[in-house]
Amino acid sequence: MYLQTTQRTHLDRELHGISIGRVSHGHVFMRSVVVHGQVGTRVSCSTLVVWDVDNIMPPNENALLQTLRELEVDSDCKVVLAANERTMRTLSMDRDGVVARVYERFDAKAVDWIVTKRRKNAVDLILRDEIVRFARESMILGKKKRCVCISNDGDFAGPLAYAGYLGLHIVTIGTPKRSHHTTQRMKIKNASLAEAADVSMVLEYEDGTTRLHEQR
Repeated sequence: MYLQTTQRTHLDRELHGISIGRVSHGHVFMRSVVVHGQVGTRVSCSTLVVWDVDNIMPPNENALLQTLRELEVDSDCKVVLAANERTMRTLSMDRDGVVARVYERFDAKAVDWIVTKRRKNAVDLILRDEIVRFARESMILGKKKRCVCISNDGDFAGPLAYAGYLGLHIVTIGTPKRSHHTTQRMKIKNASLAEAADVSMVLEYEDGTTRLHEQR
């Protein structure tokens, strides 16, 4: 089932001392959603992939799809991408088409691409809320699950550490440190994200190819 809606959300969570954030006067965003046989995005799955597209922009649709292929997205995954309107204009992608193709090619359980107004940190708040909600649901169900975060933003470190504390396997993916030293290029930019993760991976888009490898 394919669903496109306009929704208003108010994010205000305080979980075990971790502030997930607040949008003081509500926040309007557009979302394109594809979900297996149901309306909405709350689905039971073993892996959540959140992608901060404002922070790490794929150069084109093929690069985006290749990244998800490298992550072995499948029918037990939920994929949530988020970006603001300015980023979407820069990308020049057909959001609805990309969502449909991700759903079809990988048979993902749910695919959600949220586009926000240009309110500061709106994308971060939405994705951080997704991470914490997924972690809490995982704890209640008592199942081992995985959370993959694609971003260089250290604001995700707290929610990811919390999710890890609740038993999730945490994977952080970031672009490499820019340095003449090869060893530095093998590490993601944000050390706090690496510290919050069980596994950290470096993502590079160069010469029309997508490279994803474990941090050394």
